[in-house]
Amino acid sequence: MHDPERGDLIDGSIGEGSPFQRTFGYYAHGVDDRTAILPNGWTERLILVAGKGTQGARGWCLEVNDLAISKYVAGREKDLIFTRSLATHGITARNTLVERLAATALDSELRRIIEARIEADFAGPSFRRVWKDKSKDVGAERRGPISARASIHWLKLAEGGRSSVPAGPRYSTVARFDTQTEEEWRNDAWSLVLELEGAVDAASNQTATVRFLSDEDTTPTDWLQPGRRFGLFEGYRKVAEGTVL
Repeated sequence: MHDPERGDLIDGSIGEGSPFQRTFGYYAHGVDDRTAILPNGWTERLILVAGKGTQGARGWCLEVNDLAISKYVAGREKDLIFTRSLATHGITARNTLVERLAATALDSELRRIIEARIEADFAGPSFRRVWKDKSKDVGAERRGPISARASIHWLKLAEGGRSSVPAGPRYSTVARFDTQTEEEWRNDAWSLVLELEGAVDAASNQTATVRFLSDEDTTPTDWLQPGRRFGLFEGYRKVAEGTVL
């Protein structure tokens, strides 16, 4: 967005300190694509957000590791609290952040500072969520999101895929499952988190443990059944194909 007036409109109507924030508990900040410093290729990794909850609206969100890099660069107290929380909850991946940092135009001193911030965020103990499983008897608990192992085939650049496979070990992007029509997927997309295992073989195949990024009651965890097929997308570009094992 290159229209400063629209940014001012967002800040004034639903920004920090607005009646919107006081009513709903959160706010929006109007920025354009020149406001944040982001890694090269971030536009290719944008994630579509659309579903029943958006009431027909569609939005494109930064991939979480790209977002984190912009917060590390900004370096305000609230930004560093945010990046630490992302790391603690296993939402960002250290190796991916290091890869993205290398692809970000920065001076050497700031780069050194951010490298130290990333290391500090991943130096502490990991956090594992425990929550009530509402599909079972009251009091039943489960640890971590439901997951499954899957075979991943990375598409080559000539096939529309990435120029290189993710450095790992964690990668997250939007997925389209084999039962979803084009319209269903565009209106109700879900993101997967992949824990990549080992190296990619000569045929561009790799094994991963996959889970949904969301842990909402409506998350379709039943899709992670053996034999189910899915595509991995960065924006509308398919970069890999997967099969649940």
